[in-house]
Amino acid sequence: MLELVPDIKQAALTHYHTPKTGFVIMPPIASYEDIELKLQRCPEHLRDRISDDKWQELLVTWIATREKAKRGISIDKPMKVRFNWLSVEKDGVIIDCLPEIVDDTVKDDQHVLLYDSESGHDEIAIICDGVDFRMTMFSLLGFPIKV
Repeated sequence: MLELVPDIKQAALTHYHTPKTGFVIMPPIASYEDIELKLQRCPEHLRDRISDDKWQELLVTWIATREKAKRGISIDKPMKVRFNWLSVEKDGVIIDCLPEIVDDTVKDDQHVLLYDSESGHDEIAIICDGVDFRMTMFSLLGFPIKV
């Protein structure tokens, strides 16, 4: 497994620079929380050795462990890592996303916050303009948002 570290690190660090993600939408959908966030797919050269599900687990673990370590939180405590982004518009079209600085007590990656995990395991959330991006996807699919 140690031979995977450079690939995991490179893939995980991508998410600190761009809100690039994928989503899995499996019917029936009752709420935006039913939309599963996916990080980068497993690199082509590793696909015969590791499944996409295991790769997702490794990326989430790497990111969560990194953030917990920076804050002195036990790696055994399940946490939700929130990446906060602000959209940049030009002529009414979103052309980019920039990190939203929300925690100036952290030396770097100030757009990343940690919260207790409600699910009991480490998880990742992408927040754009203050809204969970899964909620935006849910709305784009034509579902009403219940607040």
